[in-house]
Amino acid sequence: MALIFSTYEFIAFDELEKFMDSNKDISIIALCIDMKPKRLIQTRSGNQTYVQDIILINKSFQTMMLTMWDSYVDRECVLIAENIANKPVIVASHLKVSSFNGITLSTKTNSNFFINATFNEVAEYKAWADGNIDKLNEIIEEKPYLVLTPSKLSPPEESQFTTIKRVHSLLLGMTQPKHFWIKATSSIKVMTQSFWYIACNNCNRVSNANLGETYQCVYCKCSQTKAK
Repeated sequence: MALIFSTYEFIAFDELEKFMDSNKDISIIALCIDMKPKRLIQTRSGNQTYVQDIILINKSFQTMMLTMWDSYVDRECVLIAENIANKPVIVASHLKVSSFNGITLSTKTNSNFFINATFNEVAEYKAWADGNIDKLNEIIEEKPYLVLTPSKLSPPEESQFTTIKRVHSLLLGMTQPKHFWIKATSSIKVMTQSFWYIACNNCNRVSNANLGETYQCVYCKCSQTKAK
């Protein structure tokens, strides 16, 4: 087991930015402190699948959302749910970093997981958790990680900026989201324009419902979602 563990090169949460929207496999070690209910969504290809979000935290008390897809919802998520009260330690590899709703982690078809494995580093994480149990419980109770905030990204070198003219052509034919850094000035053309839209409370996709109305979302299929 020690030999297996030695092959991992863990990426810190504050270093995930450089891997956004790339095909680079990354590995992490963290504590599982919370999880959202699984939900049925409709993919871009028109298929339906289950996903579930796990809230991770590291020793710097930084939180990160890991979205589990497909079979991982039926396997790893079930095991995590059974142990979530004890804050299990997760070791994961072959994850991808997404820029959707800020920086998040997501499974790939070849992702691997160890939950409460017998690694020395896992034991150290458990000891850290035991020594900070009050602060961890406070974070879980207040749930600041459920509030979506803009990602705090560091501007790149000048050569890495993209012109607005090139963005459209670069997006054509892409199969996954991509972020770009641009420099520009902005102006409001229509002063009555709204800078918001009505969305599903569950998946954040656009809705034709009235604000506060309970309805069934056509995207995530949630029958009791509320327009926000």
